[in-house]
Amino acid sequence: MKPIRIFFSYAHEDEKFRKELEKHLSFLKRSKKIIGWHDRRISAGANWEQEINDNIDQAQVILMLISPDFINSDYCYETESIRALEKHNKGEALVIPIIIRPCLWTETPFQSLQALPTDGVPVSTSSNPDEAWLNVAQGLLEVVNERIKRNEEADMDDEKVETVVSKKTENKEHEDQILKFLSAYKKYWFSPVKIKSMADKVPGTKDLTSLDVNRIIEYCEALVQKDLLNTMLNAKGNKIYKIN
Repeated sequence: MKPIRIFFSYAHEDEKFRKELEKHLSFLKRSKKIIGWHDRRISAGANWEQEINDNIDQAQVILMLISPDFINSDYCYETESIRALEKHNKGEALVIPIIIRPCLWTETPFQSLQALPTDGVPVSTSSNPDEAWLNVAQGLLEVVNERIKRNEEADMDDEKVETVVSKKTENKEHEDQILKFLSAYKKYWFSPVKIKSMADKVPGTKDLTSLDVNRIIEYCEALVQKDLLNTMLNAKGNKIYKIN
């Protein structure tokens, strides 16, 4: 299982909310389902803007802690948000607004996005903030589990494609070896058994000796279909092959 990379976008005035959110997501971190990143992880002397851009680009989920200070921040609102929404619109990441303090967020570019807590009720206005954060954590758990499942399915599809490509490459190599072997004996007809037993006598075709006879038959039949080999029945009624 590959952890989901999460980017926290927030105004520094709301740092206490980011820390509280991280506490409520610690179970996801401990279970290695997420890797979180925020700008307080930037080391001294680093190019902070490049670090932020790189981590937004790597993120699969981007959490935007929405508040009046977030909306008021030129960098949060006009730089991080624009880059994050571009990734969201391309399907490269999921942007989730976390409404932490009352503000007119429904008039922002995030208005069409599904926000947390449920119905976009600000965390700070909840009579029990822990319940509000629990609602956020439960919503993010669903998102993270869905993303992990999607990634695993994509990895399985990639493995299937790699297997098919590898199989095609292997088939091509063995077909080429059969052609090479029969080219060395142009005048003669060969049974699959004979091809297997004599393959080590022709340079570059020795691999055929390790194949099952039925596999050699499959390769020969494929070459017949490509009109590269002729076939006929011998006296025993078995198929034999000769290069065109």
